[in-house]
Amino acid sequence: MIIFIILNLLLGYSAQAEYHQYIIDFSDTLIVLGFLLVAVSVVLYSVNNIPKRYLYDIFASGSLFIWFPYWYPDFREGSPVFIYFPLYFASVTAITMFFFIINRNKVEEDTLLLLQWLSESGRFHPILISLLVLAGLFFKQQFLLYPVAITLFATRYTLAETLEE
Repeated sequence: MIIFIILNLLLGYSAQAEYHQYIIDFSDTLIVLGFLLVAVSVVLYSVNNIPKRYLYDIFASGSLFIWFPYWYPDFREGSPVFIYFPLYFASVTAITMFFFIINRNKVEEDTLLLLQWLSESGRFHPILISLLVLAGLFFKQQFLLYPVAITLFATRYTLAETLEE
């Protein structure tokens, strides 16, 4: 989810460097683009020829395009939510990618079997987690729901990529 990491770093920087007004000016366009990316990733998920790693990235990036401009007007200007949450999203995704996906050849067989069971048990089904991410976008009163959901989404991505060989 390299694009998601880069977008998070750019959004965190723009919120801190007073470039957030450009995002607010184009908020309608970004929200429509976000919904389009989410819809494209959902439709393409049913196609088996497309690697799922790209769809995870498209979905997460689309949700980020919805989250930032949709939530920003409800918080005070310069709110740390829009500086630190994107950095948190980028950090969690990058760390899990580094420790698990890059080093997947070093994972023991017993651990792989446990991860396979966890993946197939339905507890981390990508559709359920995607629905949780979308729900987190629209419950502004529960401002931690979206970050928790995106963290679960990044964990699910890591699980899927670790098991794919």
